Amino acid sequence: MKAGNRGRALELQRKLLALWNAITADNLPACTRHAQMLQGLPKTSAADLAARADVQAAE
Repeated sequence: MKAGNRGRALELQRKLLALWNAITADNLPACTRHAQMLQGLPKTSAADLAARADVQAAE
């Protein structure tokens, strides 16, 4: 965090925390692949569809 950017740093931390809380350990690979798809990387497989709601809720 650069001096004077505390508010922005906290805003980013809250967004990241919501995402990390949505990515559960028992389904981490599927959540990770779906998050990558949201960034424009290759699409997820049918097995990853269950993770979409959790990741999208964290956005």
